[in-house]
Amino acid sequence: MTTSEAQLVATSRFQNFNAGTREVELRVDTPDGIITGRGYFDYVTGAGLARFTSSASGSTPTSGGVEPPSTLIWWTFDDMGELRGGVPAPELSDAIPRLDIDAGWVFSPREELVDSPLGALLTVTAGYSLDRPDNPKLIEQSDAIWLGTGADDARNTDINVQLPSADVARSEGSIPRENPTIPRVEIDAEGMVWRIEVGSGAHGTGIVTYGLSSAVTIPVPELSADTKKTGGIQE
Repeated sequence: MTTSEAQLVATSRFQNFNAGTREVELRVDTPDGIITGRGYFDYVTGAGLARFTSSASGSTPTSGGVEPPSTLIWWTFDDMGELRGGVPAPELSDAIPRLDIDAGWVFSPREELVDSPLGALLTVTAGYSLDRPDNPKLIEQSDAIWLGTGADDARNTDINVQLPSADVARSEGSIPRENPTIPRVEIDAEGMVWRIEVGSGAHGTGIVTYGLSSAVTIPVPELSADTKKTGGIQE
């Protein structure tokens, strides 16, 4: 990665923080089916809320004209919760103003969920923000890869990058290799991120696609140790 390329990538997490709340669409493809979600991530409060639906492998979300199972998921980098008991789950416009952690929510810490395809995607989405640009020199010296630039009708340009696997310099003379398990991001010429892909096809691939900035604020309820119960998000 060149110096100018590393400098552009270094701004991408700060761009999310600077944008505040962004619309997000999430999709996880697993051997058991497809999970899709639509909602918001508030990079000021550090919390997201999305309404998810799931479908069995080989079916579509509206197969047979019946709405698939749905759930609300609230998450930060450290904690994730799922609203259970509502079929279907309430709409986001109804849920955001009254996020009541005592009304059927089950919470779990990140450590219990991050190894699942959906948990990994939620963690990456929550973590892709920083209140200042990254250190471009570390990115330039890392195993990050500039995967290429192509035309995009909506944004005039899209730049695809494989992120560093660790915040350390790679050994001298080593050549970075493409690795589908390391997150890849699509950014524009200003460093604004529009898409993140994580995982491999064998174990499940997760994609978050960003939309516009929003005035929505996602609340962060106070979670006690007793609130964080095992068995949060189900896949």
